[in-house]
Amino acid sequence: MRMTFNTPQGSVEDNFESDQPLRALKAAVLARLNLPSEWVDQYIVACEGQTLEEEKSLKELGLAESSTLVVWRVSGSQATRARP
Repeated sequence: MRMTFNTPQGSVEDNFESDQPLRALKAAVLARLNLPSEWVDQYIVACEGQTLEEEKSLKELGLAESSTLVVWRVSGSQATRARP
């Protein structure tokens, strides 16, 4: 599925597996931007202003082909909260 991930560090546009959890895709995007893998929990993903559930796949989220997802770094307690 063709998607664009926009981050403050740059954009990644590519074909991504629609059945992979969003968290795994986010980790792959951060790696492409040469960001440390341990930062994955410090970033969230949103589409059209809504934070997305990272345990779900692109298919489960019902995202359209060629959607643009925004990845941004959260701060404070949000950045350190436990992820499922």
